[in-house]
Amino acid sequence: MFSWLLVPALVGHALQIAVEDGGAGAWERTAWSPGWHQHLHPAVLVAFAVGLAASALAMAHAAWRDVPLHDEPSLYSARTWALAAAVLFAAHSLTFPFRVRNHMSHLGSVLGAIALVVCVRHATGRTLTLRRSDELSLEAIALLTCVTYFFAGLHKLNAAFVDVRIDAEGASITGSAAVDVLRVLWRRAALGERPPELVRRAAVWTSLGIELVVPWVAWRVRRLRGAAITLLCLFHVPHVSVMQASDYPMITTLCFPAFFSRDEAVSLAQDLRPSVWNVGGASAGVALQLALVSRPSTLAAFGLFVMGLWGWGLGSLASRAWRARAAPRRAP
Repeated sequence: MFSWLLVPALVGHALQIAVEDGGAGAWERTAWSPGWHQHLHPAVLVAFAVGLAASALAMAHAAWRDVPLHDEPSLYSARTWALAAAVLFAAHSLTFPFRVRNHMSHLGSVLGAIALVVCVRHATGRTLTLRRSDELSLEAIALLTCVTYFFAGLHKLNAAFVDVRIDAEGASITGSAAVDVLRVLWRRAALGERPPELVRRAAVWTSLGIELVVPWVAWRVRRLRGAAITLLCLFHVPHVSVMQASDYPMITTLCFPAFFSRDEAVSLAQDLRPSVWNVGGASAGVALQLALVSRPSTLAAFGLFVMGLWGWGLGSLASRAWRARAAPRRAP
């Protein structure tokens, strides 16, 4: 599943580059942007990006081809392509001519962790079983995701973010993203121009609590995993719809399957097939994006896919939870 989700994650990354860094004068701006790209021909940077896209597509195809998993896949398995993707992403990041974003650091560390496990397995003569190496990769992805969220929350523990004071128009006087996003949602819900102070405080501290705590719950507390992942997706809805920054939420979504054990993922696979639950969830996600977006844009259109994907996944989790709850009632 990670291999398949990597493709739309990189699409989101590419769209963010096109929207924020592309346009007129993009290549001219790289002339004064510090970085190793200045020592390379622009064609080399494009080659890195094209190679990365090709390796991601090959990784997704290999994962689809190797299902069900064999005891020892061929040389051209998804794991081998993950190694290639890690190397190419590192080259892409190190020679990136624009501002390196947080999602790039996170994705680079995740791909690097998978590549490290693959290299260790082969360097030790495959003494690690395939199942164990996959489990180590999942543990590394989950840990890195939790750490990324934690430091994102820790970064927000500053006077500007937790300050809930607003000006006459209802905007945060310190630029707190939580307060400003709440203000937009409050207005679109026709609740007024100025959210009450209690609601503003709740938005700030709920955001911090989610980033600092909820990913760890999703990873380590099996009974609350579905609820925790649902909460993380809802937390990212304003990022996709209001802030139109769907690249980072898509890349974190790429890592959510690592919160499940391999056996859990296999049991969940049947609920990912089309059903009333996930089709309805995807439809609700798309409808919510259409309702919240104020202006059309490239990233807003990509957000339709992201919100639909979340709806599909959450619908599948709901279906699984419903079946598990209904099973004891049917038991003799």
